Amino acid sequence: WYAAPPGLDDDFLNRHCDACGLDDFRFLYLGGAGTRTPVHADVLASHSWSANVCGEKRWWLFPPEETAKLRDAAGHLVDDARPGRYDAARFPCVAAARCLRATQPPRSAIFVPSDWHHMVVNARATLSINHNWF
Repeated sequence: WYAAPPGLDDDFLNRHCDACGLDDFRFLYLGGAGTRTPVHADVLASHSWSANVCGEKRWWLFPPEETAKLRDAAGHLVDDARPGRYDAARFPCVAAARCLRATQPPRSAIFVPSDWHHMVVNARATLSINHNWF
């Protein structure tokens, strides 16, 4: 129903899933304004890309060396890394975590490297294709 963009189409992960009859790691997301995906890293330490068909997303991307700053003393990840949206006493290092922020407009794609934690907020109603691969 879609073809991966050139350069992102050599996909061992989903070829293996298809050949073995397993669930794949290709998704269609639809979300209203203000809906979000909490801080996470992608499955199986895969890379991913996200292409907006329509709508706009705001991204917070954390390099792997910042991951410890996103965790509390028990090792749990912060859910929402935006200032004022988390318990600063429980997660005292989140504000110090280096972060790349990006706004993804309609008809554009973004690449998320392996092991980069990230969170996403839909600025408007958004339809996107997301694809994990390696």
